[in-house]
Amino acid sequence: SIDITKFPDNMIFTGKVEHEKVFSYISSADIVILPFKVNELIECVDPVKMYEYLALNKTVISSYWQELEKFENVHFYKTKEEFLNLAETVSVKETKISQQFIEENCWEERIKIYENVLRGK
Repeated sequence: SIDITKFPDNMIFTGKVEHEKVFSYISSADIVILPFKVNELIECVDPVKMYEYLALNKTVISSYWQELEKFENVHFYKTKEEFLNLAETVSVKETKISQQFIEENCWEERIKIYENVLRGK
């Protein structure tokens, strides 16, 4: 259970959001957070939500694992203290990702990679 009374006034805890409302929530946020608990399973994940946040030019604070090194303009933390520092100091800025990054990471390109793996290339 999360004690939302300990959240700063500028943080809003929404709980579960219906799928059709997610885009409007992300769009209205100034800063978004990917607070994954890093473990062996998560270290193998390439989070789709990160691509969505960046495609919407959001300022992102995220827990760190090696798979995320490819992301630029993301504020990473490894400890609770680092997260708290970022939560207090990160300013909202427009984050633009390059067109090349978008093209290299679209679903069509990912499907090509998966097809190559399945074909043993």
